[in-house]
Amino acid sequence: MTSADAALRYDRSADLEGEDSLSAIARLIGPGATVLDLGAATGKLGLYLRDHKSCVVDGVELDAKAAELARPHYRNLLELNLEEVRLTEHFPRGAYDAIVCADVEIAGQAAALDLASNGRAFLSIPNVAYAGVVAGLLSGEFRYGPTGLLDETHLRFFTRSSIADLLAKHGFHAASMQPLYLPLQRSEFRQHLLEALPPPVLRAIVAQPDALAYQFIVEAVPGAGAAPQAEAGRSGPRFCVQLYWAVQGKLEEANSAIASGVMGKDSQRVELQIPPM
Repeated sequence: MTSADAALRYDRSADLEGEDSLSAIARLIGPGATVLDLGAATGKLGLYLRDHKSCVVDGVELDAKAAELARPHYRNLLELNLEEVRLTEHFPRGAYDAIVCADVEIAGQAAALDLASNGRAFLSIPNVAYAGVVAGLLSGEFRYGPTGLLDETHLRFFTRSSIADLLAKHGFHAASMQPLYLPLQRSEFRQHLLEALPPPVLRAIVAQPDALAYQFIVEAVPGAGAAPQAEAGRSGPRFCVQLYWAVQGKLEEANSAIASGVMGKDSQRVELQIPPM
């Protein structure tokens, strides 16, 4: 991979009006906030917050090419390795209403900076309990890649409960924890894992709470507090629904949509996402 490719692999759409993690974080940050973006990539968050929410944004990015692209969108952007520096030596304490962390590896750094009064830290955290990862483990697979849930830069992995534990370790608690759901058929696991496991096993995996939560968007605040639980309606015994469609007269696991619901409810809505055909 060239340096240019490495810089652009996390590039996003500039409008940030979608359902991805950066869009979800952008919606949570209030107008006029002073923001520190840790892991700015090519600067799409800084650009959006500046132009659409009148925010003042500082940032940190390790990759020089990405930092070059991001710099025009930030008041101050530094090229730093967050695993090797102390942010308190580069940014003022208590100056930020929002600190954005692409990975909880640096949650301790955000805690050390201290937030402004009523400030928030916003984290985007992959869910290691995602059905694709679990299915892969049952098939003997756990392969890192250049992007995705098993991104080669992800050094530690978390579930809903272990996220809460880590935040507590650094003096935070989650005010909210928003799962971003992704059907298996739209994930990087869709090709080989859907055919590798017997359908009943795959359905049992998908029936677990948070099984289709690809990542969590966490709004963290200083102090102790109870961790948000899985949303109502995703706990208790569950069932699976799977819809197949034929491609050239063949039915295959890869050409199916799978979802789950809660047993015993009088009525509920179960969505099966079918790709354009």
